[in-house]
Amino acid sequence: MNKRKSRKSAATVLGSALLMAGLLAGCSGNPLQEVPDPKAEPTGDQTVLSLELEGSVQVVGSNISGASQSVKVGDKVVYTYSVTSKAKTTLKNVGVVTTLGQFWCKTDDGKAQGLQVDLAPGQKLLCFNESLPEEAKEKKAVDVHTVTEKDVAGPTFDVVAKAYGYQPSGDDKKANPERQSQSVPIALKLKTGK
Repeated sequence: MNKRKSRKSAATVLGSALLMAGLLAGCSGNPLQEVPDPKAEPTGDQTVLSLELEGSVQVVGSNISGASQSVKVGDKVVYTYSVTSKAKTTLKNVGVVTTLGQFWCKTDDGKAQGLQVDLAPGQKLLCFNESLPEEAKEKKAVDVHTVTEKDVAGPTFDVVAKAYGYQPSGDDKKANPERQSQSVPIALKLKTGK
């Protein structure tokens, strides 16, 4: 009985993982790639710093912008990120992950959008959590954030973000393996009044 229950649990977990992967698939036509930890500094031979990330934060209804804003429980917060490719080749599956989750992105020309999209050299990606299309909501992209008790437990509410993507390996995968591209993590902070 335990073996049967164990197999059923394993099948359920596998099925859930496959369903989640399908729900999270981006719109670039490529399967969704592994998402890095937004707080971890890029390391290793397979990581290249070829993405530049900038961000802004706005408390809905506030006349003040940037880090001088204060938040309280129930406030709504909007985040916007801009990613620029510094790579010499097109990067695959570029996206922005934060401590809140994965953001919805679209290319600056508006031709591609999703959780992960391909980005040509010099091209920009705009990632946001406000006025999301229905598809973004279905794929569980981060929506406008409502501040919780946990968010305001310390003196600041910090959201850490990182841009990431993949340089394709080309025809000779041994001589030129696929490498992950990342930005340096950035943190957007809001005062909590504590």
